[in-house]
Amino acid sequence: MLAEQPRLSVAELLEELADQEAGLTSVAVGDEPTLGSLFDATYARLSPLARNAYRVLGAHPGTGDVSVAALAAGMGVGEARARGAARELVSLRVAEDPVAGRLVVHNLLRGHAARIGEVVDRAERDAVRRRGTPRRPTRAGGWNASGRTCAR
Repeated sequence: MLAEQPRLSVAELLEELADQEAGLTSVAVGDEPTLGSLFDATYARLSPLARNAYRVLGAHPGTGDVSVAALAAGMGVGEARARGAARELVSLRVAEDPVAGRLVVHNLLRGHAARIGEVVDRAERDAVRRRGTPRRPTRAGGWNASGRTCAR
């Protein structure tokens, strides 16, 4: 990048790469796709269950070493279903399974998974709220799901 853009300083490049919103996944070399676009393409190929697992891996605290039991708990499914999702992630090289019952995910993929999770899960939560939560006006003029008075 520095060779292609001689006016770009090392400090500016490091600042861009450290940016949590874009970071290294936004780096492109010439006409090659960015890492983020490659990660997006891989995510799009996953089954819905494996997509859920991917987002859970992005939300999991720690270093990227996750047990299948923790993955299952985060996904809200049984361990058998989580193992199936884990196998799919490993087959597409999204994760590694160096030890039985554990997944290891690279930090770049975890960052991408976390960003995907923020967007997808927020949209899903909002849609559920819109579809399933009856709203009634309160005396104070605010809205709440139970119909009880709420402060503005």
